[in-house]
Amino acid sequence: EVASNAPVKMAGWVPPPLAREQILSVLESLSVECHQAWSEADGMLASFFVAHQPRVYAVLSNDSDFLIYPVRFIPFETFTRTADG
Repeated sequence: EVASNAPVKMAGWVPPPLAREQILSVLESLSVECHQAWSEADGMLASFFVAHQPRVYAVLSNDSDFLIYPVRFIPFETFTRTADG
């Protein structure tokens, strides 16, 4: 879940322009259902995760608040950049 248009910093790296749109486009092409919130969404995402098991695999976020919810949480900073970008 991408919560805003603001750049997400991953270990000091700022994604290229339109990275969010590119990621959403790839996910859509793979028929991955994505939900976005433009404000605080922790409770909504956690409820959605629980209600849609086992279809929903995880919440991808830079918000460690998800550690208190019964969800599989994947922090953005776990992603690493490769030499080719």
